[in-house]
Amino acid sequence: MGNPEVLAPEPAAGVHWDVDVDIVVVGGALAGFTTALHAHELGASVVVLEKAAQVGGTARKAVAGMWVPNNRFMQQAGTADGKADALAYLARMARPLLFDPSHPHLGLTRWEFELFEALYDNADTAFRALEALGVELEQDAEFPDYHMHLPEVTAPRGRELFPHNPDGTRGDGESFIAALAGLMAQRQIPVHVEHRVAGVIVDETGRPVNAGEMGRVLVTTLENYLMPLIRYEIGDYAVAAANICGCGRTLPLIGRIAGRAVDLFRMADGRMVSPYDLISLIKWRSEIRQFQIVQQGFDRYQLRYVSERPVSAQTEAWIRAKFCESLDARVVVAFEQVPEIARTRAGKFMPARSELFDDAKSAGAERCATGQNECRHPRQTG
Repeated sequence: MGNPEVLAPEPAAGVHWDVDVDIVVVGGALAGFTTALHAHELGASVVVLEKAAQVGGTARKAVAGMWVPNNRFMQQAGTADGKADALAYLARMARPLLFDPSHPHLGLTRWEFELFEALYDNADTAFRALEALGVELEQDAEFPDYHMHLPEVTAPRGRELFPHNPDGTRGDGESFIAALAGLMAQRQIPVHVEHRVAGVIVDETGRPVNAGEMGRVLVTTLENYLMPLIRYEIGDYAVAAANICGCGRTLPLIGRIAGRAVDLFRMADGRMVSPYDLISLIKWRSEIRQFQIVQQGFDRYQLRYVSERPVSAQTEAWIRAKFCESLDARVVVAFEQVPEIARTRAGKFMPARSELFDDAKSAGAERCATGQNECRHPRQTG
């Protein structure tokens, strides 16, 4: 399973950041702390943001038993825990209806099978790395596997590891979190509690945008423990604000919502322009009861409108000029008087939409046709 592409950081000119780090870890519990510690050991600067008033999350309440196949305790004791049987056990338990021992991937999709392989191949290495950081572990050699009666379970005991307290007793989730928090403090890795991470505005490459720039809104919420959302793209675009919240929090803010992805106009030079400035101008035309702007090409638009009579040539010229001014481009605007504006299947009225939304890059840049429908922005020549 290949590693994801790592994007090199780029300087954000003209923006003041309260904290500048290589890696931001969202959530201060077992996964977050171990990630932060490992990244620190590799030389990265790290900050951990936890929304609650204390670290640990639900792990504080856990027994903290960890299922680690072929762990070092089993290896030292000579207990066999073969990869093929361990993978078959995982496949049977995770996908009981798909499990097929005769299939090359045991009936799983390839990515699921590779994920289980990664678990078996790296689990012991990961826990050895934790021990090297200062985490003490112990094995319960008699602790039974969850389904030790299954034929795939050839190592019915020994896979369960627990935290080990300095006083010799077995640890639990609370003591494990305390130990990890102590290691974080030793390395002076900052942990900010009551810092809820709700989203980030990024450009088309996934990098955070500068203040005043528009980008996609990605949302992260860990409130749903069954299905947390990590960098979930909701389909909205927004402009990053330059100021901070009056409450004193220093996290970035959204300045204004630019619109849904399907609403935004794609320009030939790569820009994406919100239609709402243009909409706010046209909606005050008393002769137009309702309208919809449809982008049909990089420089071709259609204005569908509902009105008692066709709009005048003067109104058309005024609207074309506003298109040029708002979009900062030469465009062709066609007008179509219609009896009504169709709504979406969900019953939603869309004042603007782009037919380039699905495949803007392959649509190709078109050129304005010459003639009476052509308009030219004052700053453009030629």
